[in-house]
Amino acid sequence: MEDKILISLNKLSKNKVFPNGSKRKIFSDLSLSLSFSNYDNICLNEEIMEIDELLKIISGIEKADSGEIVIKINEEKVIGKFPYIPNESSLPEWLTVIENISLPFKFQDIPYSESEKRINEAIEICGLDGYEHHISLSGSIGFNFRVELCRAIALEPKLIILQNPFSRFKEKDKADFSELIKNIFEKKGIHFLFTASKTDFEKIGNNRVLFIESI
Repeated sequence: MEDKILISLNKLSKNKVFPNGSKRKIFSDLSLSLSFSNYDNICLNEEIMEIDELLKIISGIEKADSGEIVIKINEEKVIGKFPYIPNESSLPEWLTVIENISLPFKFQDIPYSESEKRINEAIEICGLDGYEHHISLSGSIGFNFRVELCRAIALEPKLIILQNPFSRFKEKDKADFSELIKNIFEKKGIHFLFTASKTDFEKIGNNRVLFIESI
């Protein structure tokens, strides 16, 4: 059974604080509902003002100054963080692929013997078989993105949040990314919330992905 995810934002407000102490309001009293009931994934127009800040709040790595965010999975309210992958690599470049993917489990003191099956399955899904001992620094931008995505998949979340993933790929490879997240959903049931330009979205148009042009 597919998990039904509902993200409800109620009157969120957020100020951006600059090093000199000054502030700028980036959104005020924002209300929005994102439902995955009829879609595998949701794509937000990257041109929406301060959309990246909103993604960070939904993921749980940042907080709004006021307002409420409620996330329900199969009608049950959940509290916690979802993996967030920015459009610039966050990989420790001196680690191998397998070391990077294993990193979150080390932070949680989960032994490799317990995480090995999940890690190997994620590696296979992302097409990284045979690259386990490859140093991430020597890979392409698209390759490193697959490693980051693989690391998130191994955690088996219900939702992964991506900041404009298409910016990581050459034009000819963007359709491959679309096929990859479709494959991940089919095999693992993981939904994606991501940003993209309208042009990129139209190129990989998928009736199982909802495009939200403005909020």
